[in-house]
Amino acid sequence: MTSNKFKTLSNFKNENLPPKCAPHVNCHKEHHPPFRSVGKIKHVNQQIVIVGDSHARKSAAELKHCLDLTFAISSFVKPGAGMKDIVDPVKEDIKKLKHDDVMVIWGDSNDIGKNNSREALKHLCNFVRNNQKVNTVVLTALPRYDLLPSSCMNNEIMNFNRQLKKRLAPYNNVKILETNLEREYFT
Repeated sequence: MTSNKFKTLSNFKNENLPPKCAPHVNCHKEHHPPFRSVGKIKHVNQQIVIVGDSHARKSAAELKHCLDLTFAISSFVKPGAGMKDIVDPVKEDIKKLKHDDVMVIWGDSNDIGKNNSREALKHLCNFVRNNQKVNTVVLTALPRYDLLPSSCMNNEIMNFNRQLKKRLAPYNNVKILETNLEREYFT
């Protein structure tokens, strides 16, 4: 015979909880809008979808703090993934986006580190070519500050960024965003 050793919380009262805020303290920060689900927003003007490797981590949350609640922002982050693994899973989701929505792609560093930059460019260019109805922002690859600026890895990163700009220049729906992050932004 089995029995439940936990009793229900029917006798639980809210008055036993501590107050959420003191009466004289404002609980809401002025500079950060509260998070709300898309279902609670009456009208979403624009959707922003961020896909990327570990560099894109927490970027959707940071962007939510900068934009108003009429923007629906989501992200798909795959740490350690190459460009193929970043763009392939969102191919069906991007078809649901409208012409004024934005797709942000931030990857490439893992492919370049594995001497696979040509494959990364191929997958990224195919993705952009097949999805020209959506505005796309592509971030350039970041330099490696743990290596000398003249290292073969940093030279490959510069070459990759040059090729990226050249190959995506014909597409009117694509904007290349230079990631000029200085050494101080990295751990």
